Amino acid sequence: MPNDNIWPSGMGNNYIIELDMWMVDGIDHNVAFRFNPGTSQGHYYEVHFQSPDFVNLAIPQGSSNRRINYPVPNKSTPYHLKIIVDNGLLELSIDNNLVVRHEYSPLGEIAPTGRFALRAGTGVIPISVTYFDNINITSIPEPRPIHYLSQTDPLWENETYDSTNYTISDLGCALASAAMVLNYWNLTPLPDGSTLTPLSLNQWLVDNDGYDLNGNLNFYTIANLSEEITNIASQSGTPLPFESLEYYRFDTPFSSIEYENLVDDFINQNHPLIFKESAALSSSGNHFVVANQVITSGQEYGILDPINVDRNRFNQPPDQLLSVRYLAPSFTNLSGLLIQTNEAVDLTITDPDNHSADKNQNAIPDSHYQYSLPIANYNNPQLVSGQPIWEFDKKHPASGHYQITLSAVNPGWYDFWLFAYNQNGQDWVYKQKVLVGNQPSPYQLNYDQESETDFADLNKIVTFQSLTNDITTLNQLNLLDLQAKNILTKNLETINKLYQTNFLAGQHLLSVFITKLEAFTPSLIDPQATLYLTEETQLLENSLANAN
Repeated sequence: MPNDNIWPSGMGNNYIIELDMWMVDGIDHNVAFRFNPGTSQGHYYEVHFQSPDFVNLAIPQGSSNRRINYPVPNKSTPYHLKIIVDNGLLELSIDNNLVVRHEYSPLGEIAPTGRFALRAGTGVIPISVTYFDNINITSIPEPRPIHYLSQTDPLWENETYDSTNYTISDLGCALASAAMVLNYWNLTPLPDGSTLTPLSLNQWLVDNDGYDLNGNLNFYTIANLSEEITNIASQSGTPLPFESLEYYRFDTPFSSIEYENLVDDFINQNHPLIFKESAALSSSGNHFVVANQVITSGQEYGILDPINVDRNRFNQPPDQLLSVRYLAPSFTNLSGLLIQTNEAVDLTITDPDNHSADKNQNAIPDSHYQYSLPIANYNNPQLVSGQPIWEFDKKHPASGHYQITLSAVNPGWYDFWLFAYNQNGQDWVYKQKVLVGNQPSPYQLNYDQESETDFADLNKIVTFQSLTNDITTLNQLNLLDLQAKNILTKNLETINKLYQTNFLAGQHLLSVFITKLEAFTPSLIDPQATLYLTEETQLLENSLANAN
């Protein structure tokens, strides 16, 4: 056992022990993980290796040991042991294989404090030879307390989540996680004066475009909310030590050491993170938890799980971390761009510097383009908030013109959602069902992150060719008769040629074209198609007039 000169006073009673252990001869090899020299000989906890067949979790006399059948034969090479002691939890790994996770109830009634110790013993077998080396012990810091909020709390469990047919109990994991983080940073009450809970936050998000296309939480909106709350606090004479919570997202594979260190640093600075993980290893959706303690970098973290108060550990594997959401106290830029559309749509974005992103490659710096699954119930992963979508997310987007194109193998009406935020967190939101065909439908987003008003607008780029493509698509959807398709296509060819030589005559025929659409309705053209083509034709008229 280490003496006082070796054992630091600040080590505490929760720690991680790693060492190499040679079990050379005999059957009695031991590592005590809670040993106090002030107690009697039998009052300690240890891992008791009985070669060759099993491991015992030996606990104080008068209690029952736990036997684990795991081969530990004597051999000339070492076993690498890792023992995590954290309050009532013990984890033992041998050669990087998790052997057991055991909850004591409670650990420390007899030995509330203590150190580790190394021991070899004899019994029926008179000789026992054990060697130890490369011993490393690190303390586990106590996490800063976070007020736990459950999505299954009776006060709100049966309330509707977002605008779905499900409840907060079903799908409120990200909602409750965000509420915990906001409470942690004292960002309460809400702007209307109500106490911040998953229920009140859910209503605020519904009213403020806080949910995205497939029912996931839009964390840019949480950042926006945080600034509103800090502004109110300042005006009331109780300012907070930051202006807002700035939203960061990390989707880098968690095998990256740099990424692991970044995540660990945030948590060790007492900044809780929100982990997005697979819902019970399901491919149908995601689950969100709050992480507030580093146990083993890149592998094990202390968490608060909104759906299960007893689940306090994230272990990878079997748990699978997909990405991290970080809401950081900030005085800086809250700008962002979030673009979403349905799974069947091919979405391409080109930024002002001519960098492009699509489902096959992303050359836009510091952005995320991904296939995004909905939220799923952790205990019932088939219960989901929506359908998978394609999503583009860019933090601090450059001001300028963004070119966006949509196309689909199967033509149809698809969702096209766009959230733009300026540097103050103010939002501009576009949510429409748009016609998408085989040929790209082009849009232009004009964006200025520094402007406080009119900082974003989206325009459909309509040309004679794109209008012809739309007519073809509407015919494929049986919203426009083949006869009408042929007549309208021929008319557009004629008008396009006329515009090259006689602008006013072309402009007149384009007005006649709209009249013809109305005449073909409803016998040859569905009223929905007529309305759409009329709006597109008017956009084309305006575009040609501005260019003339």
